[in-house]
Amino acid sequence: MKLDLLLSKAARLARSKKYEGALKILKDEEDRYYGSFKYYYLYGVICLYSGAFVDALASFKQAYSIKMKDPYTLLGLAALYLKRMNTVQAVDYYLDVQEMNPKNKIAKKALAVIRKHSDPQELSDWLTPERLAKLFPPIPFPGVSVKTAVSCVLILAIALVLFLGISFKIRSMPSPRPSAQFSLSAQERSAPVETGGSYMYNLQEIR
Repeated sequence: MKLDLLLSKAARLARSKKYEGALKILKDEEDRYYGSFKYYYLYGVICLYSGAFVDALASFKQAYSIKMKDPYTLLGLAALYLKRMNTVQAVDYYLDVQEMNPKNKIAKKALAVIRKHSDPQELSDWLTPERLAKLFPPIPFPGVSVKTAVSCVLILAIALVLFLGISFKIRSMPSPRPSAQFSLSAQERSAPVETGGSYMYNLQEIR
């Protein structure tokens, strides 16, 4: 789900668990996004995670009226009806999700839980806030912010400049040459072994 700058900002806050700030941003722009599926879904899912279940249900219903075949909206509605112990309605939504995406892990897990805990009291005991939260649809990914993108470009540019500078410096360094005192003359190189001269030997008897 691709979001504009304002919705991305709200999503970014929500994914950092700053739900109150995210909802305030969205609430202030309610008129601007009238009839927007993305707005209603985002508002609903943030309300869901923040625990504002009444507002979440209202917003998900608005999103559903615009786009009935969105699996994430159906998952949000299903989780809310499951919390109310309305398993019949929750199962209907989960089956709709599975029909669209048979591999959906959330729907598959929720249906398995409902089957296993068919007794209402047993299901109620199982549905702790932590377990229920694992059945929530995801908060949309906000995308990369302009600030983050600029920072990444600057870091890459600095790294490239440093790399090129070091490479140029290494290439421009003079090659090591032998010292003059260790250099051989042309005559010495042509006759490296001296064949003339006198030598002294110390001969000892080998026993």
